Parts: sequence; C-alpha cells; structure tokens
Amino acid sequence: MQWATIDDLISELGESKLAELSGDGNEIDQSVVDEVLSAATEEVKAYVFVRYELKDAPIPTLLRNLTKKIAIHNLYLRNRREMIVPIEVANEKSDVVRLLVEIARGNVKVELPEKALQIIFHSGDRLFDNVHLEEFRNFRE
Repeated sequence: MQWATIDDLISELGESKLAELSGDGNEIDQSVVDEVLSAATEEVKAYVFVRYELKDAPIPTLLRNLTKKIAIHNLYLRNRREMIVPIEVANEKSDVVRLLVEIARGNVKVELPEKALQIIFHSGDRLFDNVHLEEFRNFRE
C-alpha cells in the first residue's frame, strides 16, 4: 500500500508538471507515478518501522506528507539527465530525511490514530448451566 497518492502529487505539483516529470509532458504516466510512490513509501517505512507498527492503522498525515515529498524528489531524480533537481526540492528531501532519522531515534513522536475498539457483547446470564446443557445434548442424540 502506498502512503501517498497521485492526487497528493497533483495537488503539490499540478497536472502539467507531474506529466512533465513522469512521462512525455503531455500526460501523466501512471506506472512511473506508482513506482516513485512505492519507492517513497518503502523509504519512509524503513525509518518509521524502527519505532512504530502501523499494520492496520490509518497513515498519519505527517507520514503521508513526508512520503509525498520524497516521491517528488524521486520524480526529479528520474529525469536527472534532462533536468536539475531544484534546490527547494533537494532541501525538502534533506529536511524529510532529518525528520525521519529523529522519528527513528524516538526524538520525534508520531501521533498515531487510535485503532477501532473491539466491541464485546455480553448477553447476560446463561439460561442453562452446564448440567442442563449436557442433558439437552444427550436428549438430542
């Protein structure tokens, strides 16, 4: 599961820039976007899973944003032969890595959404005790 989406990238970059970075400039290449989002997710997980277990929990907004920033950096790196990574993007990536290191060390705490509580239903006292229940079972046989 990817921790950021194509919509996150579009909201940050715009469709035309994402098309330029992921494809031929005319349309967004979904396979490239999926590849950079998966790589960014795995990179963030490598730091976060040192401290946190997020099996079924919703992904916190902080981790989603960090994943998005890394994916954007990866998009620029993918085209490094034709483009130079803007200094702002390179600096954001450095800031993200520093923050992830602090999360892994435990110096920065990630607020995790609480998991849904398990509901246990108790219907009250049993109508039959074990003796009567066994008699009923014997009666059916």
